[in-house]
Amino acid sequence: MGAHTGERHAGKIMGYQMAVAYTGTTLLPPFLGVLAGYTTIDIFPLYILFLVAGMLLFSEILNFLIKGRSEASRS
Repeated sequence: MGAHTGERHAGKIMGYQMAVAYTGTTLLPPFLGVLAGYTTIDIFPLYILFLVAGMLLFSEILNFLIKGRSEASRS
């Protein structure tokens, strides 16, 4: 983690990651239940695909932003 954020900020970033993880595990299962109540549980694979695609998208956006900042600081 320190390679992306620096050792100084690694602890704070890890705290944010844990907060988001706990929030996701608290809110996403009931959201799926409500969604399945209006449709059917057959949407579960699409739901998982949507979540995985979202994680990949935001991970790549973060990598792009970090790369841009590190290149700007080198100049």
